Amino acid sequence: MAENYQSGAAKRGLDVEKALIECINKRDPQCEWIVEECCESTGYGNFRATKPSNHEKPDVVIYTPEIKNPKKEGLSLKSYKKNVSFCQANRGKLATFAYDLNIPDDVVETLKLFTVKGPNGKRVMLNEAPQQKQQSLLKFFVINQKNIIEHVLKGKLASPIKANWMLFHETIPNDWIKNVGNKKFWRLYSMEVLIKLCCSLQPCFSKQGNLILGIGLTMQRKGGDNGRDTANDLQFKINPVEIISELEKLSNQ
Repeated sequence: MAENYQSGAAKRGLDVEKALIECINKRDPQCEWIVEECCESTGYGNFRATKPSNHEKPDVVIYTPEIKNPKKEGLSLKSYKKNVSFCQANRGKLATFAYDLNIPDDVVETLKLFTVKGPNGKRVMLNEAPQQKQQSLLKFFVINQKNIIEHVLKGKLASPIKANWMLFHETIPNDWIKNVGNKKFWRLYSMEVLIKLCCSLQPCFSKQGNLILGIGLTMQRKGGDNGRDTANDLQFKINPVEIISELEKLSNQ
Protein backbone atom coordinates (compact mmCIF):
# COMPACT_ATOMS: atom_id res chain seq x y z
CA MET A 1 0.00 0.00 0.00
CA ALA A 2 2.79 2.40 0.97
CA GLU A 3 4.69 1.52 -2.21
CA ASN A 4 1.60 2.18 -4.33
CA TYR A 5 1.13 5.54 -2.63
CA GLN A 6 4.79 6.45 -3.21
CA SER A 7 4.60 5.40 -6.87
CA GLY A 8 1.45 7.46 -7.30
CA ALA A 9 3.07 10.42 -5.58
CA ALA A 10 6.11 10.17 -7.86
CA LYS A 11 3.91 10.17 -10.97
CA ARG A 12 1.86 13.12 -9.66
CA GLY A 13 5.11 14.94 -8.98
CA LEU A 14 6.30 14.53 -12.55
CA ASP A 15 2.90 15.62 -13.90
CA VAL A 16 2.97 18.73 -11.71
CA GLU A 17 6.51 19.61 -12.79
CA LYS A 18 5.51 19.39 -16.46
CA ALA A 19 2.35 21.41 -15.81
CA LEU A 20 4.25 24.16 -14.00
CA ILE A 21 6.82 24.43 -16.80
CA GLU A 22 4.05 24.63 -19.38
CA CYS A 23 2.12 27.25 -17.37
CA ILE A 24 5.20 29.47 -16.96
CA ASN A 25 6.13 29.22 -20.63
CA LYS A 26 2.53 30.01 -21.64
CA ARG A 27 2.55 33.01 -19.28
CA ASP A 28 -0.33 31.74 -17.15
CA PRO A 29 -1.31 34.64 -14.82
CA GLN A 30 -1.80 32.21 -11.92
CA CYS A 31 1.93 31.27 -11.92
CA GLU A 32 3.38 34.73 -12.52
CA TRP A 33 4.07 35.32 -8.81
CA ILE A 34 6.43 32.32 -8.70
CA VAL A 35 8.71 33.84 -11.34
CA GLU A 36 8.45 37.28 -9.74
CA GLU A 37 9.57 35.98 -6.33
CA CYS A 38 12.31 33.67 -7.60
CA CYS A 39 13.79 36.09 -10.11
CA GLU A 40 12.92 39.43 -8.47
CA SER A 41 11.16 40.45 -11.65
CA THR A 42 8.05 42.42 -12.51
CA GLY A 43 5.86 40.03 -14.42
CA TYR A 44 7.31 37.21 -16.49
CA GLY A 45 9.85 39.31 -18.35
CA ASN A 46 12.00 37.07 -20.57
CA PHE A 47 12.09 34.20 -18.11
CA ARG A 48 11.36 30.65 -19.20
CA ALA A 49 11.13 27.32 -17.37
CA THR A 50 12.66 23.96 -18.19
CA LYS A 51 13.42 20.55 -16.72
CA PRO A 52 17.10 20.05 -15.76
CA SER A 53 18.99 16.81 -16.30
CA ASN A 54 18.28 13.86 -14.02
CA HIS A 55 21.60 14.46 -12.27
CA GLU A 56 20.58 17.86 -10.91
CA LYS A 57 18.67 18.43 -7.67
CA PRO A 58 16.09 21.02 -8.87
CA ASP A 59 12.87 19.74 -10.41
CA VAL A 60 12.31 22.94 -12.42
CA VAL A 61 14.75 25.64 -13.53
CA ILE A 62 13.76 29.23 -14.40
CA TYR A 63 16.20 31.12 -16.65
CA THR A 64 16.54 33.68 -19.43
CA PRO A 65 17.44 31.92 -22.71
CA GLU A 66 18.60 35.11 -24.47
CA ILE A 67 21.52 35.62 -22.09
CA LYS A 68 24.78 33.69 -22.46
CA ASN A 69 25.49 31.68 -19.28
CA PRO A 70 22.33 32.97 -17.56
CA LYS A 71 21.73 32.72 -13.86
CA LYS A 72 19.40 29.80 -13.20
CA GLU A 73 16.95 29.63 -10.32
CA GLY A 74 16.32 26.03 -9.29
CA LEU A 75 13.05 24.96 -7.67
CA SER A 76 12.47 21.78 -5.70
CA LEU A 77 8.78 20.76 -5.82
CA LYS A 78 7.21 18.70 -3.06
CA SER A 79 3.58 17.60 -3.03
CA TYR A 80 1.90 16.82 0.27
CA LYS A 81 -1.39 15.94 1.89
CA LYS A 82 -2.40 17.53 5.16
CA ASN A 83 -2.95 14.08 6.67
CA VAL A 84 0.39 12.65 5.41
CA SER A 85 3.33 13.79 7.51
CA PHE A 86 6.35 13.14 5.31
CA CYS A 87 7.52 12.95 1.71
CA GLN A 88 10.94 12.08 0.32
CA ALA A 89 13.56 14.84 0.22
CA ASN A 90 16.56 12.78 -0.85
CA ARG A 91 17.81 9.20 -0.91
CA GLY A 92 20.84 7.22 -1.99
CA LYS A 93 23.46 4.67 -1.06
CA LEU A 94 25.23 5.09 2.25
CA ALA A 95 28.60 4.88 0.48
CA THR A 96 27.66 7.84 -1.74
CA PHE A 97 26.54 10.01 1.17
CA ALA A 98 29.65 8.97 3.13
CA TYR A 99 31.88 10.13 0.28
CA ASP A 100 29.99 13.36 -0.46
CA LEU A 101 29.69 14.38 3.20
CA ASN A 102 33.04 13.09 4.48
CA ILE A 103 31.35 10.92 7.09
CA PRO A 104 33.95 9.39 9.47
CA ASP A 105 34.50 5.63 9.29
CA ASP A 106 33.13 4.95 12.79
CA VAL A 107 29.89 6.81 11.95
CA VAL A 108 29.63 4.94 8.64
CA GLU A 109 29.89 1.63 10.53
CA THR A 110 27.04 2.67 12.84
CA LEU A 111 24.95 3.65 9.83
CA LYS A 112 25.67 0.31 8.13
CA LEU A 113 24.27 -1.55 11.13
CA PHE A 114 21.30 0.82 11.01
CA THR A 115 20.53 0.28 7.32
CA VAL A 116 21.52 -3.35 6.68
CA LYS A 117 19.80 -6.24 8.42
CA GLY A 118 22.07 -8.74 10.15
CA PRO A 119 21.93 -12.55 9.90
CA ASN A 120 19.07 -12.50 12.42
CA GLY A 121 17.03 -10.22 10.14
CA LYS A 122 17.31 -7.28 12.54
CA ARG A 123 18.94 -3.87 12.39
CA VAL A 124 20.59 -1.81 15.11
CA MET A 125 18.49 1.30 15.52
CA LEU A 126 20.51 4.44 16.22
CA ASN A 127 19.31 4.72 19.82
CA GLU A 128 20.28 1.06 20.39
CA ALA A 129 23.92 1.45 19.32
CA PRO A 130 26.62 1.56 22.04
CA GLN A 131 26.69 4.92 23.81
CA GLN A 132 30.07 5.90 22.39
CA LYS A 133 28.80 5.16 18.86
CA GLN A 134 25.66 7.22 19.49
CA GLN A 135 27.70 10.14 20.76
CA SER A 136 30.10 10.04 17.79
CA LEU A 137 27.23 9.96 15.31
CA LEU A 138 25.33 12.81 16.97
CA LYS A 139 28.51 14.89 17.26
CA PHE A 140 29.12 14.56 13.52
CA PHE A 141 25.56 15.52 12.56
CA VAL A 142 25.44 18.42 15.04
CA ILE A 143 28.74 19.92 13.82
CA ASN A 144 27.85 19.43 10.15
CA GLN A 145 24.09 19.95 10.35
CA LYS A 146 23.84 22.95 8.00
CA ASN A 147 26.12 21.44 5.34
CA ILE A 148 24.24 18.14 5.44
CA ILE A 149 20.82 19.80 5.18
CA GLU A 150 22.06 21.95 2.28
CA HIS A 151 23.28 18.80 0.55
CA VAL A 152 19.95 17.05 1.12
CA LEU A 153 17.74 19.94 0.01
CA LYS A 154 19.82 22.05 -2.39
CA GLY A 155 22.07 19.43 -3.99
CA LYS A 156 25.74 18.51 -4.04
CA LEU A 157 28.30 21.22 -3.34
CA ALA A 158 29.89 20.75 -6.78
CA SER A 159 26.59 20.76 -8.64
CA PRO A 160 26.34 23.69 -11.10
CA ILE A 161 22.59 24.07 -10.49
CA LYS A 162 21.24 24.15 -6.95
CA ALA A 163 17.66 24.09 -5.69
CA ASN A 164 17.44 27.64 -4.33
CA TRP A 165 13.70 27.47 -3.69
CA MET A 166 11.24 25.03 -2.17
CA LEU A 167 7.79 24.97 -3.73
CA PHE A 168 5.27 23.01 -1.66
CA HIS A 169 1.97 22.17 -3.36
CA GLU A 170 -0.96 20.57 -1.62
CA THR A 171 -2.39 17.48 -3.28
CA ILE A 172 -6.02 18.15 -4.11
CA PRO A 173 -8.66 16.15 -6.04
CA ASN A 174 -8.88 15.63 -9.78
CA ASP A 175 -9.01 19.32 -10.75
CA TRP A 176 -5.42 19.97 -9.55
CA ILE A 177 -4.42 21.03 -13.06
CA LYS A 178 -6.66 24.10 -12.71
CA ASN A 179 -4.87 25.08 -9.51
CA VAL A 180 -1.23 25.03 -10.61
CA GLY A 181 0.31 28.08 -8.94
CA ASN A 182 -2.83 28.85 -6.92
CA LYS A 183 -1.57 30.52 -3.73
CA LYS A 184 -4.27 28.79 -1.74
CA PHE A 185 -2.52 25.46 -2.36
CA TRP A 186 1.03 26.46 -3.37
CA ARG A 187 3.71 27.94 -1.09
CA LEU A 188 7.16 29.13 -2.12
CA TYR A 189 10.09 29.54 0.27
CA SER A 190 13.70 30.54 -0.14
CA MET A 191 15.79 27.48 0.64
CA GLU A 192 18.02 29.59 2.89
CA VAL A 193 15.01 30.51 5.04
CA LEU A 194 13.87 26.90 5.16
CA ILE A 195 17.35 25.61 6.06
CA LYS A 196 17.69 28.18 8.83
CA LEU A 197 14.39 26.95 10.29
CA CYS A 198 15.48 23.30 10.09
CA CYS A 199 18.76 24.13 11.86
CA SER A 200 16.94 25.73 14.80
CA LEU A 201 16.60 22.21 16.25
CA GLN A 202 19.74 20.15 16.91
CA PRO A 203 19.92 16.60 15.55
CA CYS A 204 18.60 13.96 17.92
CA PHE A 205 17.17 10.46 17.89
CA SER A 206 13.47 9.80 17.46
CA LYS A 207 11.63 7.32 19.69
CA GLN A 208 11.79 4.85 16.80
CA GLY A 209 15.58 5.14 16.62
CA ASN A 210 15.82 7.19 13.43
CA LEU A 211 17.65 10.53 13.25
CA ILE A 212 15.79 13.81 13.48
CA LEU A 213 18.12 15.97 11.40
CA GLY A 214 16.31 19.22 12.17
CA ILE A 215 12.81 20.68 12.25
CA GLY A 216 10.74 18.80 9.68
CA LEU A 217 13.61 16.57 8.48
CA THR A 218 14.41 12.97 9.40
CA MET A 219 16.89 10.34 8.24
CA GLN A 220 15.95 6.67 8.10
CA ARG A 221 16.47 3.44 6.19
CA LYS A 222 14.42 3.40 3.02
CA GLY A 223 13.05 -0.13 3.40
CA GLY A 224 10.48 -1.72 1.10
CA ASP A 225 11.52 -2.28 -2.54
CA ASN A 226 10.64 -6.00 -2.25
CA GLY A 227 13.92 -6.78 -0.54
CA ARG A 228 16.17 -5.26 -3.23
CA ASP A 229 19.48 -3.68 -2.22
CA THR A 230 17.91 -0.22 -2.57
CA ALA A 231 15.95 -1.00 0.60
CA ASN A 232 19.26 -0.37 2.44
CA ASP A 233 19.54 3.18 1.11
CA LEU A 234 19.55 6.16 3.43
CA GLN A 235 16.39 8.20 2.99
CA PHE A 236 15.82 11.78 4.10
CA LYS A 237 12.19 12.74 4.56
CA ILE A 238 10.66 16.19 4.89
CA ASN A 239 7.47 17.21 6.69
CA PRO A 240 5.88 20.03 4.63
CA VAL A 241 2.97 20.53 7.03
CA GLU A 242 5.27 21.09 10.02
CA ILE A 243 7.62 23.36 8.08
CA ILE A 244 4.79 25.47 6.63
CA SER A 245 3.25 25.80 10.09
CA GLU A 246 6.54 26.90 11.68
CA LEU A 247 7.35 29.39 8.90
CA GLU A 248 3.88 30.89 9.12
CA LYS A 249 4.34 31.35 12.88
CA LEU A 250 7.62 33.21 12.25
CA SER A 251 6.06 35.44 9.57
CA ASN A 252 3.26 36.40 11.99
CA GLN A 253 5.60 37.43 14.81
